[in-house]
Amino acid sequence: MDRAARLEQFLAILEKREKPVTNTKPFISIVTIYDELNEAQWLNEFLAGLPKVEEGVFELILCKCVPASGVKPTAKAPEIRNGIMTHYVTFPYSQWSFSDARNVAATAASGDWILALDTDEVLMLSQAELLVETCKAAPKNIGAYSVNIYSQVCANPEFEKAPVTRLYRNIDKLSYSCAIHETVMFSVNEIGLEHEYSNVSIFHNGYAQSENVLISKLERNLEMLGREYARYKHSHIKEYMKVHLFRTVKELERFYDAKEKRESSGNNREAENYLSQIAARLAA
Repeated sequence: MDRAARLEQFLAILEKREKPVTNTKPFISIVTIYDELNEAQWLNEFLAGLPKVEEGVFELILCKCVPASGVKPTAKAPEIRNGIMTHYVTFPYSQWSFSDARNVAATAASGDWILALDTDEVLMLSQAELLVETCKAAPKNIGAYSVNIYSQVCANPEFEKAPVTRLYRNIDKLSYSCAIHETVMFSVNEIGLEHEYSNVSIFHNGYAQSENVLISKLERNLEMLGREYARYKHSHIKEYMKVHLFRTVKELERFYDAKEKRESSGNNREAENYLSQIAARLAA
């Protein structure tokens, strides 16, 4: 190999090398929680699919959720992954709570806005650009936005859309409530800010695996909702939990009805359509 070829090879190495860590403050923090049992299977694809936008616009907070063991988690230094500054957090839990996990993860966020994004979801480049535009144009009285989560389930090719409040300002007193069907809306209202719907859309593939995955999530939700209803029965959150509790019981009943009809009549489309509807509401 001659000198010119070696120099070209060296330059190629420099081009691929990750840039050093900077202290630039990001505009939006993408905050992601995951556990080894479920969401970890999507992690590599999730990281590879993160959109390439202007440098310094995004940072990524990866929060690994593990059962509490009494041992202090080993800290991991920040690094650049796929062109995005990535910070690592560990959430040891004794009883699972989506809101606690998201709130612990958000403590590492330094952006002006937080987008809660799961490992089985994809934010396309066009939607990342729309996300940035939405946050830049946000009126001061807006504390949170809903984004559109598009889900599919099993063999059904149709998408179901559900607006979910996943985008919110990174300010004091704005945080998630409720262990299941977690929401920032209670704190948004409490501090006198408002909510708006955005056009940002996110692809969600977690429920596309099988009916067994879907039914296990419904059953898990039912157990957690019963616990949360008892917890909040003397507060203003009680009605919110009651709505989700009754809806989940109804969905379980309709799930088994649709499955029974399909097995007796062979009408797969009706059952698949309903399963997709459940999947969309589960994301909400």
